[in-house]
Amino acid sequence: MKNLNISRISFTDLFWNVIFSHGSFILDRVKGDILDKHKQFEALRESSDYNTGSISLSAGVTLALLTNYFKPRVIAEVGTFIGRSTYALALGASSCGDSPPIIHTCDFSNDIKINIDSVLCSAIQYPRQNSTDMFMSILGEGELPGMYVLDGRLQEK
Repeated sequence: MKNLNISRISFTDLFWNVIFSHGSFILDRVKGDILDKHKQFEALRESSDYNTGSISLSAGVTLALLTNYFKPRVIAEVGTFIGRSTYALALGASSCGDSPPIIHTCDFSNDIKINIDSVLCSAIQYPRQNSTDMFMSILGEGELPGMYVLDGRLQEK
């Protein structure tokens, strides 16, 4: 019997085709919602102690489509900064009527309060905390994230 070999490039194409096909009905709405919040997110830069980069519109849409497809109940995000990715993660699940996931999010360098709207009612922020402390707190609550978004530094622990 011959094995079926799928190259990493073929797998990548297949994976993203499935994600974007599944989310095609919310694509325009998600893109519009993220664009509508752009100025609100950017205004938060002024209150940052350490001004880092933020995700692009296309990265935000992609995160929303991922949560729309996989529907994780708990998400751990490292590197919150101004909250654009946190919003996108919550938006993907709520765009099809699902309850927003619980999003645990930390930013070691900043203490920016993300207060966007009811989409983020389940966001738990860990300001000025490193990822290790956040992960220990999540595990201490008996949670196990279904999705990890790593856009910040991780420690060896």
